[in-house]
Amino acid sequence: YKLKWSRETAEYAYSDRERDALIEAAALAPSPHGRQPWQFIEITAGDARHRLVTPGFVDVHTHYDGQAVWSERMIPSSIHGVTTVVMKLFQCVQPQVSVFGKKDYQQLMVIRQMCHQLALPVDIVPGETIRAEDGLALSSRNAYLSKDERQEAVQLIQTLHRIQDQILGQTLHAQDIARIEQDAMSYLAGRGWKPDYVCVRQRKNLINATDTDLANQEPLVVLAAAKLGNTRLID
Repeated sequence: YKLKWSRETAEYAYSDRERDALIEAAALAPSPHGRQPWQFIEITAGDARHRLVTPGFVDVHTHYDGQAVWSERMIPSSIHGVTTVVMKLFQCVQPQVSVFGKKDYQQLMVIRQMCHQLALPVDIVPGETIRAEDGLALSSRNAYLSKDERQEAVQLIQTLHRIQDQILGQTLHAQDIARIEQDAMSYLAGRGWKPDYVCVRQRKNLINATDTDLANQEPLVVLAAAKLGNTRLID
């Protein structure tokens, strides 16, 4: 969640719980003054490179490669500061284990790579996605869906299941995967969605699977993000 720091923020009569949350957010938020000529630490995940500025890990600059899942079109701008905020949190709490949900698989991979490359003594554990009875991934964003949109929202996970059925047990090439992805995008768009991406990637690094990868049966993951009305859903 993005916060706007202002005089009104300081003077507003927050409850104790709201005030504590605001203090924590202020302590962990990336600094707007972090662009100093200090040393950069590179964090890579697939073809994406995340640059942490030191000392203090005060800001993150992210560079994308077109072959990776994340691109300027495909990922929200908030991901740019994720490693900064999580690194600060880890420094404060010093956990041995931290759980990140599989629903935001890109975030999970970025944090896992950060811990690996910076040799942080934190075990990043994937958390299974909790779903409603009809399969929709639970999220605070679901509250913004209208009644009709809520009924339609289940199409996102159903689309991923259809892709899974098309891939499992089949002999496919990279061009087949590209066609499956495009068909899924067109299907959602035809139902009124505005898809950012529907993609199949290697599970270990989120890079496109080559013909060799597919022949070797490298584990895959199917990811999707799309707007339904004004609400962006991921799965």
